[in-house]
Amino acid sequence: MSGFRVGLYYGFGSEVKTVIQNQCRFTRFSANMHVVLANMLKDKDWIDNVYMATNQKRLRECYQFVSSKLTLAGIPFLETTCGLFLYADFRKFLKNQSFNSEIDLWNKLLDAGVHLSPSKAFRSDEPGWFRIVFSVPIDQLKIGMERISQVCKEIVTNKS
Repeated sequence: MSGFRVGLYYGFGSEVKTVIQNQCRFTRFSANMHVVLANMLKDKDWIDNVYMATNQKRLRECYQFVSSKLTLAGIPFLETTCGLFLYADFRKFLKNQSFNSEIDLWNKLLDAGVHLSPSKAFRSDEPGWFRIVFSVPIDQLKIGMERISQVCKEIVTNKS
């Protein structure tokens, strides 16, 4: 549902719950959205048999698509069994193993129309790892993975 931006927390971690409660003060949503969300959550059959099943199927298909394209391109990645993203190892496409070189690669990807989050954004000690979010429509993934592949091919060609 376009524009429906609501997050839910289900858990028992008191520290996480406290942080989320503090953030909620700045991110309230309307009473109308409360009603819509409450009605959606009351329909347990729809959640279990439609929403969750459809969402899991789409995420699985997107993950399989991205992981297969990375494998074909010879780009290692950390396999995952859940989540919305994966980490891919682009170290072999860096000029040297530095965060400056990682930023150069990041800029090439941006110039090609792809935004991947570099490892520096996550305070990693090792440059060259990029986060690929695969929880987007498959047609967008196809375009993005083609652009990533093209950038990597150009880097390999220019190294030769």
